[in-house]
Amino acid sequence: MKIQYALLIFISFLIPLAHSTASETVTLDQVADIQDATTLNNAINALSERVADCLKHQLVPADSCYCPYPKELSEAKSAYDRILRNHPEWRDKIIFWWQDKSHRYSYNISLNGLRLQFEKPCPR
Repeated sequence: MKIQYALLIFISFLIPLAHSTASETVTLDQVADIQDATTLNNAINALSERVADCLKHQLVPADSCYCPYPKELSEAKSAYDRILRNHPEWRDKIIFWWQDKSHRYSYNISLNGLRLQFEKPCPR
């Protein structure tokens, strides 16, 4: 049961952060942009799986469960940095895209929420 809520707990840390400033939504329609967003989404998902494991085993306090996984955290930060290098105007915005042409699967990421989460220092 705890595992089912692990991802929700991790995301719950991002939601208040995402709402700390007004965000504009950018709809992605270029293939390269969608690929970059998908790479970031996959990196976030990999980190979220590790966070779920951390929460399950209560390795550290819940609000720093991303810290024991430097590889996954680094990959997520790198994907985030790559997006901002290519599109600095997206900083602190929400990116939205459809994964397929039938518009069955949509995704969105709050870049503001990620920035604020990534800026939090890990305890030593």
